[in-house]
Amino acid sequence: MRIYTDDYVWAKSELPALFTGNTFDFCPEEYTDIDSLWTKLKHQYLIRANSTFNLWAYYFGLKNIHKAMFPTDWILSIQRKGFELFNPAFSNFTLVNEE
Repeated sequence: MRIYTDDYVWAKSELPALFTGNTFDFCPEEYTDIDSLWTKLKHQYLIRANSTFNLWAYYFGLKNIHKAMFPTDWILSIQRKGFELFNPAFSNFTLVNEE
């Protein structure tokens, strides 16, 4: 599982306890935003945060991505403003509830 974050201290101390039994590969801290974007495009499965940066990574990586998950509340809040984020032909995304 590769983790991209802007808070490496928290992620490295908290995520292993939240997801016991998983191995984490943290994106190098020295990566620029562009480095992170381009490496995200190469993954087949993605869990996305509520950010337009992650949304762009999804769109640019459509040909490689088998499954992507986005927070339901975030997507619905954007759609309520009149923006349609996903073409119905895109069958590789899932909306998940944040708890």
